[in-house]
Amino acid sequence: MTSILKNSNINLHKKNNIYGLEIKNTNDHTNKVLFESLLLENYVKTVLQTKCTRSKTCKIEFKANKVMTLSNLIKNKYLDYWNLVSLFICMMDQLNFLYNENIGVLFFDLDHVIAIQADSKDKFFKFIYVNTDHLFEINENKLNITRSFDKKKKSIFLSPELITLNYLPFEVHFKTSYFSLAMLITYCINGERVNFLKPISWKVDDYKKILEPVDNTKLFWALVRCLQIEPQDRFLLWI
Repeated sequence: MTSILKNSNINLHKKNNIYGLEIKNTNDHTNKVLFESLLLENYVKTVLQTKCTRSKTCKIEFKANKVMTLSNLIKNKYLDYWNLVSLFICMMDQLNFLYNENIGVLFFDLDHVIAIQADSKDKFFKFIYVNTDHLFEINENKLNITRSFDKKKKSIFLSPELITLNYLPFEVHFKTSYFSLAMLITYCINGERVNFLKPISWKVDDYKKILEPVDNTKLFWALVRCLQIEPQDRFLLWI
């Protein structure tokens, strides 16, 4: 058995050319909704089995050509335009599904986005996010955060409002994830070529400059809508 991703609630592995993705503690509403979100999109063409056990672990088994974390996918190359588009649309669809179940994502990271190429003939990957630690219930458009997280390590993917917070508990607008998603994709466009160390001081025009590789495309404007400094000004749209 080959492990692809494993933490307290997630286990993604490969055995005999079959991939298995387990989510534990699905008696927790947020974890259960995350698992349900994985079943809605056509991420894989051959689902062999889905089941939930009495121990509150849900599992999906499937066949695919390639499965890896986003961090491994971009290790030696930048994503092309259509893979960037797929990343945005897949994450948008998952965020919208979670939102309809009153669940929000605090922020994204490279290690918990899973890239799936269902067939060798597919030109681009599909993507899913599987970090249960970053899921929180939405109440009056706010996420109530009661546990700490490593801001320094994830700083380039945090929204401005998250970077400035230094206490617990706190509330943050659910659109914090919109900004984080846009920064994740911006990193996949530029990688280490751009210094992201002080995004808190940046304005929207600063972000537009580093999006020049996709300037004036649908993706460009989709990202700009998410990179607004004020949360209420952000919109997750593909038009």
